[in-house]
Amino acid sequence: MMKAFAGWVLAGRVSALTVTGGFAMLSIAFPPLLLISLASLALVGLRMGAGEGLLMAVSSAVLMFALSLSGSPAIWMGFMICTTLWILTWLVSQAYRRYASTAVMINAAGAIGAFLVITAYLILGDPAEHWLGLLDQHLRPQLTQAQLVPDEAELNQLLVGFSQVMTGGIAGLICLLIIVSLLLARWWQAILFNPGGFQREFHSLKLGRFTAWSMLALLAISLTGQLALTTDLATVVWLLFLFQGLAVIHHLVLQAGMNIGWLLAIYILLAVIPYYTAPVLSGLGLIDTWFGFRLRIGKQKPVDNETVDDEESGKDG
Repeated sequence: MMKAFAGWVLAGRVSALTVTGGFAMLSIAFPPLLLISLASLALVGLRMGAGEGLLMAVSSAVLMFALSLSGSPAIWMGFMICTTLWILTWLVSQAYRRYASTAVMINAAGAIGAFLVITAYLILGDPAEHWLGLLDQHLRPQLTQAQLVPDEAELNQLLVGFSQVMTGGIAGLICLLIIVSLLLARWWQAILFNPGGFQREFHSLKLGRFTAWSMLALLAISLTGQLALTTDLATVVWLLFLFQGLAVIHHLVLQAGMNIGWLLAIYILLAVIPYYTAPVLSGLGLIDTWFGFRLRIGKQKPVDNETVDDEESGKDG
């Protein structure tokens, strides 16, 4: 089913635009469908190149802009969000295409997240204060009306807490959407052109020691509580190691011949209790940088530059 769907996306510009734009519109009602839209755009960029990918991003944005002229605030907001994510996903897809490396792709997405955080501080000065003003204006009345937090002091503390994590949280969410959509697109590409290639590529994922040392430095500074910027940057980089942690788990399950139910359990925990599961997986990924768990539990040495599409390594454009 996935092979047929991916093949249809690549069948022509009309089918690709239908999927990219159509699922973006549907995501207004059900946001997770945005991943299908982003992945479809990424698949076009990975397989067909920068020109076709950019054309699809622009065409989808024009289509959604035309629909936003109906005056619906939800569609207009969807247009702004989708256009931003389409452009960022297209940019990262070209790094993925050129270097054929999942690590390069994830690090590129992290660089975009870091850029967004730094830009927010440069423009807003104190982003937390900006977010607190918005939360006071929009969220406080709803919580007060619903009497979910009856104590005023507790409500103030809650809003302040939200405001302090929103900059890093939003940047991290953008990174997450880009990375997951590109992994999905890479999987589709492998299904079509090199079955099994995505598994080899993902299982070998290692972000590198520069990213790991950057994470440790940011974490050390953020623990002092003296610089909010480093806390938000650490949030973004910490998210990147979640995927290396998942790669370690996938490799362990495969090498040990374990039932796929173990993987399903990990993803269920990640969905149900992300605040506990995600830090553990990220920590596993970070530690793996130095300990190389996959070299210890498997006979095959990870090689991160394993390409999914051998006949099109990406260096052709």
